[in-house]
Amino acid sequence: YVNWNKIGINIRINSILGKSFTFSSIKTIDLQKKVLIITKNNDEEIQIDLNEYEEEDIFELYEILVIHINAELVNAG
Repeated sequence: YVNWNKIGINIRINSILGKSFTFSSIKTIDLQKKVLIITKNNDEEIQIDLNEYEEEDIFELYEILVIHINAELVNAG
């Protein structure tokens, strides 16, 4: 489950509560072998395992993040 608006995103994958971020708080995003790594401006790193999801869905999530944040794109592989 992913829900977003112009301010932020809530990613509820593999947990009940999920992770919520404002787009402005995200420093970098990295996608490696179906693991999404989000580094926040305070250098906190959050890893989200996406192994249970189709590549099409993973890249749709990645695209949402790319469109809405001013982050350094590290990798999409």
